[in-house]
Amino acid sequence: MNARLPSFVSFLLHLGLLALLSLVTFRARDFVPPPAGMAIEIVDLDHAMPLPDPALAQQQHVEHVRGAEVEPAVAASVEASSVQAVPAPSPAPQPMTAQAVSPPSPTSAPPMPALGPGPVARPQSAAPAPPLPPAPAPTRIASPVSAPSAVAPAATPAPSSPRRLDAAALARSLGQTAGPAPRPRLNSAAIGSAIGQAVPKGVAGLSIRQRTNLADMIRSQITPCWNPPQAEDNSGHVTIVMRIRLGRDGGVLGTPALSRIGGQTAANGAYANALAGSVRRAILRCAPLRLPPELYDAWADVELNFDPRDIS
Repeated sequence: MNARLPSFVSFLLHLGLLALLSLVTFRARDFVPPPAGMAIEIVDLDHAMPLPDPALAQQQHVEHVRGAEVEPAVAASVEASSVQAVPAPSPAPQPMTAQAVSPPSPTSAPPMPALGPGPVARPQSAAPAPPLPPAPAPTRIASPVSAPSAVAPAATPAPSSPRRLDAAALARSLGQTAGPAPRPRLNSAAIGSAIGQAVPKGVAGLSIRQRTNLADMIRSQITPCWNPPQAEDNSGHVTIVMRIRLGRDGGVLGTPALSRIGGQTAANGAYANALAGSVRRAILRCAPLRLPPELYDAWADVELNFDPRDIS
């Protein structure tokens, strides 16, 4: 008997558990029908009007009031500036006033049908409050565009008379004389005598450099053939100027003629004559001369200046 008691108790507990589960599982529930579908209307975003923000509307109202107070002062300053800039300004164009577009009225939703055996109360959505009209933007007064005033051309100053240069004052400031310094005249014979060279007579068309080169060429060919006499104590400084005529082949035409003797005195007369003879012999001994044929007109008739100091 004691051995069957636990089995019996276990049976009773299982039976009670099954009864409890059957009561919970098979309890009938009231049938609640599903809610009917809601009507949805598609509205374009351009026509949708969001609910106005009270704080934003208040701020726009304050700005509108401030703009209305500033407008008279701005209009007065603009009018004053336009009157000063242009005598007769054109009338200002009227600003375009934006018309408020009334938003489309929201479509009321159809009433919901009653559900089930008993009416089910459905909370009705509160009707949207009518939107506040937007605050009008402050009217801006367009300042009249002033026509470009004709700018008067600047008066061109009359050209002042050119000042004359005071040569004397300029010369005094530079420590010089006002008048130009006279240029020394070139003496070909004096130059030839100073450097002991031959100076051709027909050199009118040649430059100074060409004359010097031609004289060097003639003298360099005659000097090696010249053997002047020995000078004495009373000989002094004697120079010989000899005139010769040359052919195109460089040969001497006729006899060289004595043009002048420089430095001759009664005491050195014999020495001067001997020196002139030595020059004549040197010219004949060294002929023909090798000279440029294209300059024949320059060396066809020449005078040679000989100074014995160039040999010693």
